[in-house]
Amino acid sequence: MKKEELLEILHDWNFWKNELDIGKERATYLKKSLRLLKTNVVVAVIGVRRAGKSYLMRQMIKKMIEKGKKRENIVMVNFEDQRFAEFYPKLLDEIYEAYLEFLT
Repeated sequence: MKKEELLEILHDWNFWKNELDIGKERATYLKKSLRLLKTNVVVAVIGVRRAGKSYLMRQMIKKMIEKGKKRENIVMVNFEDQRFAEFYPKLLDEIYEAYLEFLT
């Protein structure tokens, strides 16, 4: 994919330049998830479709920003976005390179 396309998708999913809908806050799940982030291990959010996983991620990001993390230092990628129609081995590298270009 072209970097411009990747950046457009990333801008739509991240708080870099705009505020995003965070849905109804699920305080219990949010608190547990934020606690897991402090463990320095990979955290996977799994569940059935339309259960609120993306909203939970947005809530986590919003809380991190409120606690002082720079919004530019947080990146969320949702591979269910239909613009990622085809997943291929180099896609993660391309996303990362586009993100680095955004930072500069």
